[in-house]
Amino acid sequence: MSTTEPQNLAQTLAEHMKQPQTLLDDSAPHRYTLALPPGWTHHQIDEERYQAHPRRATGKFRFDDMESFALYLKRHSDKSDTTAWCKADFPKGQLSFSAVLNDHDIDADYPGHRDWSAHWSPAKSEEWKTWMESDGKPMSQVDFAYFIERNLKDIATGEGLPTGTQMLQMATNMEITQDSKFKSQAKLQSGGVRLTYIDDADEATEKAMEVFSKFAIGIQVFRGGEGFRLEARLRYRLNQGKLLFWYELVRPDVTLEAAAQKLVEQLRTEIADTGVPMYFGEAAAI
Repeated sequence: MSTTEPQNLAQTLAEHMKQPQTLLDDSAPHRYTLALPPGWTHHQIDEERYQAHPRRATGKFRFDDMESFALYLKRHSDKSDTTAWCKADFPKGQLSFSAVLNDHDIDADYPGHRDWSAHWSPAKSEEWKTWMESDGKPMSQVDFAYFIERNLKDIATGEGLPTGTQMLQMATNMEITQDSKFKSQAKLQSGGVRLTYIDDADEATEKAMEVFSKFAIGIQVFRGGEGFRLEARLRYRLNQGKLLFWYELVRPDVTLEAAAQKLVEQLRTEIADTGVPMYFGEAAAI
C-alpha cells in the first residue's frame, strides 16, 4: 500500500462526515432527526402536519354553554382515560368546568399525555349583573323610577309583596313628587310606608305616596340557567329635603351558591351515561 492511500481514505472520510446524517425514528412515522455539522447539533423535522391525519388527538377547546360542553364529552370521552373537573367557589358563584380527554388511564401502566382538553366557564346573566351592580347604591327618585321601569320584567310577585304593576305605579308616583319636599312618614299595616310631601309651588298642598318596604325579583343567575327568586329591601334616606332610594338584596350569596350547585347537578346528569368521573379541583397541568 502506498503512503498516499491512508491520506486519501482520511480525506474521503472527512468529506463524507461533514454531510448531515439522518437518524430515523421508527416509533413516529414521518419524523426524523438531522445531525448537523459543525459540532453535530441535532435538528428535528416532523412532517405530521403534511399527513392526512395526525398521530393522535390534541387541542384545547372552550365552549359557551353546558349543552355544547356535554355534547363534546359524549362524542370523544372514554371512561378509562377521560376525567371531568369542577373548580368551584360556591358562595361567590364562581365555577369552571374542564375535561381531560387523554388523561392517565385507569391502568397505571398507561399514562396519558393530558394535552387534549375541553373547558366551560358559566357566565352570569345580564339580569344578575344589572341587579348586583346597583345593589345598595342610593339613587334619586327619578333615577330609581327609571331603574324600576327598565327592569320591570324581573319583578316577581308573592304574598305580601307588590306586583310589577304596583312597583311601576310607585315608580311613576316617585317621578311626580320629584320637585316636592318631604314632610313626614307613617307605617302602613301592609308593611309599607306612606310618605307625605309638600309642593314647592304651594306649601299648603300636601301629597302622599305609598312606598313598599320590600319586593322580590325572579331572574337567572347564570346565562341560560334556572331562574331564582330573591327578596330585596327597599330603603330611603332624606337628603336636604329630597329622598334617595335604593334596595338591598337579601343574601344574594345564598342564591349564588344554590345556582352553582344546580349547574353541577345538571352537568353530572348530562354526562352520566359516559361513565366519566367528575372531581372537585383543578387539572392544573392542562
